[in-house]
Amino acid sequence: MPMPAITPADTQANAQENVQTGLQANVIASEADARAVAAEILTLMAELRETVQKEVELVCSGRLITAGRVARRKSELAKAFVTNVARVRANRSYLAREKPELLRVLLQQHGQFRTRLRHDLARLNTARAVSAGILRSLSNELRQWETKRADGAEHVALRKAA
Repeated sequence: MPMPAITPADTQANAQENVQTGLQANVIASEADARAVAAEILTLMAELRETVQKEVELVCSGRLITAGRVARRKSELAKAFVTNVARVRANRSYLAREKPELLRVLLQQHGQFRTRLRHDLARLNTARAVSAGILRSLSNELRQWETKRADGAEHVALRKAA
């Protein structure tokens, strides 16, 4: 059975429905919603911080492949965090009116999180720069060693030929 043609009106109606659904999913309309979002944000902040610290440890110890896997997890957590923070921002007036203490705690915790995360990310960037420098040095040394080895083999071959 052939698929029916999709008209621009269908596409627009679907887009509007998706926006409505997305807006409804983002609305914080009860104390339970507010507490759930706050709990999720606090959990994500803790997990993000732990993940960045783990990544720093791995990079410092030279376990770069494992650190790459941790970095992927960090990206997933960051995406979830940004989504939840956007939800709080979109509902800030409701939270300020109905749950001012919860909003105050979130803002305070978020400020502390940003400060600590900035420090942890600076450590991570430093560790990555040091690792990159070590890898460049090692690569240069291996290249020089290979060149010397090849030159030595060529010299031995010439002496045998003479």
